Amino acid sequence: MTPPSTPSATAICRTVGPSSLFTVFVGHLVLALPYVIRTTLAVLTTSDPFLEEAARTMGAGPWRSLWRVTVPQCLPGIAAGAFFAFNISFDEAVVSLFLRSPEVVTLPIQIYTQLEFSPDPSIAAVSSLMIALTILLIVLIERAVGLQNVTE
Repeated sequence: MTPPSTPSATAICRTVGPSSLFTVFVGHLVLALPYVIRTTLAVLTTSDPFLEEAARTMGAGPWRSLWRVTVPQCLPGIAAGAFFAFNISFDEAVVSLFLRSPEVVTLPIQIYTQLEFSPDPSIAAVSSLMIALTILLIVLIERAVGLQNVTE
């Protein structure tokens, strides 16, 4: 479950402090982190725990076995989580509206402002580019990792 946008933004605004790029980052982190954790844990639960134990038996230290054995097993989940987090953060205008300062302008805020004050066809072009970028990322992840590897 992901936390709702408006209460999360209000809570972050009250606890983190004045609006800045850092507060926008924390807000997007709170909304996107559940996606990364969920997909990474899904892959981690299907990985073989004996591989890390075998690496430790063969003389690898804890950090080396983590980086050389466990992290490569989790890469498909991390990539999928990063993809979800990017899309969620890229589309999230509510948190950005609540937490931004006047000098911090994110793309969803700019699109929202353009639609509100001066609707023009360039917004449709930006939306088309966003959709094309999402499709391109899906194709690149499929080519690099293979989506069937994520579900196995």
